[in-house]
Amino acid sequence: MSVAQHTPRLDALHAYLDGLRPHSRLVLDGATGTVERTTETAFAIPDRTGTAPGETVPCQGRLLLPPEGECLVLLWRHDAPLLARNFAGPLRLTGDGPDGAWTLEALQIYVRVGSGTPERPAWALVAPVNHPLVVSYGDPRPTARVSALINNVDVSDQPPLTAQAGRVPIHFEVAPGGQTVKDLHDGRVLRAPSLASFEFEPWPGATEDDVVAFCVHAGSLCAYATGTHNGIPLVTYIDAAGRPVRRVVRAPLEGPRPTHPALDPRQVPDGLTRLFRDCFDEHVRIQRSALPWRKLPSYCGAIEDAGFLEQKFATLMMAIEFFFRTSLLEAHAANESELERMSITDLIGRARTKLQWNIPKHYVRKGLVRLLRNAVAHGGELPTKDAIEFRAMFDKWRLLLSRRVLIRLGYTGRVASPERGYASSSPVDDFSEEHNSFGSSAESVGKTRAD
Repeated sequence: MSVAQHTPRLDALHAYLDGLRPHSRLVLDGATGTVERTTETAFAIPDRTGTAPGETVPCQGRLLLPPEGECLVLLWRHDAPLLARNFAGPLRLTGDGPDGAWTLEALQIYVRVGSGTPERPAWALVAPVNHPLVVSYGDPRPTARVSALINNVDVSDQPPLTAQAGRVPIHFEVAPGGQTVKDLHDGRVLRAPSLASFEFEPWPGATEDDVVAFCVHAGSLCAYATGTHNGIPLVTYIDAAGRPVRRVVRAPLEGPRPTHPALDPRQVPDGLTRLFRDCFDEHVRIQRSALPWRKLPSYCGAIEDAGFLEQKFATLMMAIEFFFRTSLLEAHAANESELERMSITDLIGRARTKLQWNIPKHYVRKGLVRLLRNAVAHGGELPTKDAIEFRAMFDKWRLLLSRRVLIRLGYTGRVASPERGYASSSPVDDFSEEHNSFGSSAESVGKTRAD
């Protein structure tokens, strides 16, 4: 097959990237540089490019960070082979743009897909792995403030928000693209876009690792508000003149928007600011503790990742059992060997008696949660009468987990909750049936009260 017959593949990739430009969070064009072919051969596709391990290959390139997903880095070379489908790096590109001259560096990349051996220009679509991709602008300069994009946090219907994250005020605002990106998200075209950004001034003595860790802690705390993963795809260091000094591009976790976020801003307008004020310090503290609390944001954010309700319920039960077990360990109310033998019913009973948790009888009526847990874990028949009742149980227990997690972190505000089938809010420690029952359960509560 001739070279000319392959050229449209690269043209099509350029056209696709051009279409993403309007709402991309970072665009770097016109780059030239080098990439080193790795000596790593494990899991490699057989290499027929003719380049030797460790060889430094000249290339051209461009980068786009779209409103959702990982950054896209396209490399090409006109006169010779480029890269096989394997690990490579380091990658170093330079260019010029609206923010001045820049240098892009990635310690390690992986070639997701590339051109065949005879194709010219040879090309490769690559992604940074194991390390973030870093873009530096001009000479090193002091950082005056830091801006971070965050996925799945929507502040478009609220005034500019300022939250107190420990000793650091952070300011939330709508990310570039504004209403269009939100409409695409609401229309399910975009699954997990960066809808917002937050900005703060780094504290004296803060290192780059400190700043990135702070951003990651802020993002993981938001999981308790949104009920999904809130990754940080881009961190920008800005000088006193408002120009970027350095950008760190990360590969964040992504998740779908949940059905009933605990701090839905429509029902709890001050939920996000109160969450940071009440909980940020404790959230950071337990993330660093010897107990496995560092897993909690991932457990809570992953509940709706699966495609089917049975899988979602199984993930919810994992999160609930993890939270109950870790809470009992923390309070010295059970040891690890005891906890390994405890069923969900045992955990609930121990939490009621030893931790004095308020878990009213309507949560465990007829042993339904135990039966559901076992059914989804072992592939059995669901004990609910229909899918509506099953969904109502899922929402009810998810809200219970949200309430208990927020209470553990010190949250003192309200949460989004149902009331007789309507969206409402209630104090975080309100475990009444009226404010925790969805679907058919909510209708039965309403009928009982009407009678």
